[in-house]
Amino acid sequence: MPDLLERLRHLPSHTIVYHTSIMLDAAGKHFIDATQSAPMVASAANAPVFAVDDVDVGEGTVGGNVFSFDLAGQVIGGMAVRILNGEKPQNIPIVRGANIYMFDWRALQRWNPQGERTSPGSIVLNRQLTNWESYKLFIIGSISLILVETLLVFGLLRQRSRRTAAEIKLVKSLEAIHESEQRFRLVANTAPVMIWMSGPDKLCNYFNQPWLEFTGGPLEAQLGHGWLAGVHPDDLDHCSNTYTRAFDLRKSFKMEYRLRRHDGEFRWLLDIGVPRQNSAGSFAGYIGSCLDVTDRKLAEAALAKMGGRLIEAHEEERTWIARELHDDINQRIAFLAVQLGDWARHLPSPGNEINEFIRQVREDLANLGNDIQALSHRLHSSNLNTWGLRRQQRASAKSSQSNRMWRLNTTMQGSLAACPKKSPFVCSGFYRKRCKMQLSTAVSGSSGWSCMERRET
Repeated sequence: MPDLLERLRHLPSHTIVYHTSIMLDAAGKHFIDATQSAPMVASAANAPVFAVDDVDVGEGTVGGNVFSFDLAGQVIGGMAVRILNGEKPQNIPIVRGANIYMFDWRALQRWNPQGERTSPGSIVLNRQLTNWESYKLFIIGSISLILVETLLVFGLLRQRSRRTAAEIKLVKSLEAIHESEQRFRLVANTAPVMIWMSGPDKLCNYFNQPWLEFTGGPLEAQLGHGWLAGVHPDDLDHCSNTYTRAFDLRKSFKMEYRLRRHDGEFRWLLDIGVPRQNSAGSFAGYIGSCLDVTDRKLAEAALAKMGGRLIEAHEEERTWIARELHDDINQRIAFLAVQLGDWARHLPSPGNEINEFIRQVREDLANLGNDIQALSHRLHSSNLNTWGLRRQQRASAKSSQSNRMWRLNTTMQGSLAACPKKSPFVCSGFYRKRCKMQLSTAVSGSSGWSCMERRET
């Protein structure tokens, strides 16, 4: 065996070794072929060693088309089973061999590093798996885990990005709302009107700076229903009822009331309120503005007083003219008629043309006196001061023309009924207006009517 091994170490190139079996060497030493002699030969040879049976493959030999004891046992066992099943032996085909292609992967890598392909269907023993084959599941699991983690990270980053964008948008919205609120407060506090706001519960929750400066109280004292404490007691019910009724109907309202100023003076305010809505379109309360209209009220009162004075002056002038017509001119005409009568009585021949002329002149003077008297009463009725406005109107309504009687509506309403007793000139103006309205309604198109009492000449 030693000499054989030495020779195997120095074999020429392009040599192969075909190992059949060594169980006894020249020195008489016994070997077990599969576990002793075959491994010794394969390890000592500098050329590939091919074996003859499958038991020698795997201990350094390359392998090849080897006899398989396992396959031979399977063939023999199959034949025995067929014979036991009653099949005749002569009908069983003869099997010439039980060889298979079997190789040792480690020997192939030693002598065939280029990795040439083996025959199809060959059995390769001791094959070392590649990294992919060894760690395929681990690699796939790791890659899957990495992908899942990557997707999770991507999802988290996307969610964080969306959240950041939403937070930025929310911050911008809050900043816009805050800026809008600041602009509103700036405009509201610099506006020349008083502005208030209330919520859906009817309670006021905002007053601008002009309101606080007007009332002179802190904001906390005005919130809720606190502002009603400054309303004039005579206007409190009207103010509260108007606000509550408009609030329940969700309608705009306008009202005037007196509110106490910081110096204690009550000032007239014009309050206009409108319903407001939030961004969702639902009812959010009311917003209103108040304007001090005290100066306008005083101007209206002064104008009314001035108008009254003008009417009084006008009536005084009419009274003077009527008195002059009645007391002076009318009396002088009457005296002239009396003188003409005296002259007519002293004429020597009554019935002549002179007497007829004097009689006609006296009648004309009497008619002229009646007309002047009627004119004086149209300008100013003496019975108006004596009877009063209501009785004088009833008397005037019963006046007639051309023997025709007209009944007029003498109902006293409004300002006529409330005419002050101490203002006869103003009442006279109201009286004449009332007469004109009634006469134009009752006697459309008639002429000669006058608001005067019938008076005996």
